[in-house]
Amino acid sequence: MVVDDPHELPELEVAKYAENEDLKSQFRGFEKRAISFHSEPFERDTEVAGQMRLKLLVEADAPDFDLWAQVLMVLPDGSTLKLGEDIRRARFRNSAFKQELLKPNQTVEIPFEFYWMARRIPAGARLQLTIAPMNSPNFQKNYNSGGRIGYEKPEDIRVAHIKVFHDAEHASQLILPVAASVPPSTGQ
Repeated sequence: MVVDDPHELPELEVAKYAENEDLKSQFRGFEKRAISFHSEPFERDTEVAGQMRLKLLVEADAPDFDLWAQVLMVLPDGSTLKLGEDIRRARFRNSAFKQELLKPNQTVEIPFEFYWMARRIPAGARLQLTIAPMNSPNFQKNYNSGGRIGYEKPEDIRVAHIKVFHDAEHASQLILPVAASVPPSTGQ
């Protein structure tokens, strides 16, 4: 469950981690409202080329909310490499030009599109997907009420409780553009 409370500014809470950011930093994962998923380690080197996508199945008790998604490659030594990130507003999940507010407890798919890339994921590395509410001073505030954006007042704020589905019946999907699975080196 992700809780999106427009009263909060989680980026300020993790700012101390961002000051010393390096390859092993995963400071957004420290946000108290973030949830992370990890893949199993890759058994062999795998080449990916194209656009990674996420089909996130969610249900919420508010008509609108914003979510941020990030995919990291976590190497065996713990260092990370960002493979992509995206931000989505639920009301614009199907079109940037047509608003569709959610009905209470309606299950919807929110599509995320990440950078185009070409990369080799080494054997032993794994992927980490982090989902968090997007309450940032760097982006337009969403009060989650479904009201006219930019004209809402603080008294319109709704806390959104967002259930992220990841079971067999309601499977969210991270889709990798796999180009090739590279056979293990024989040392020759």
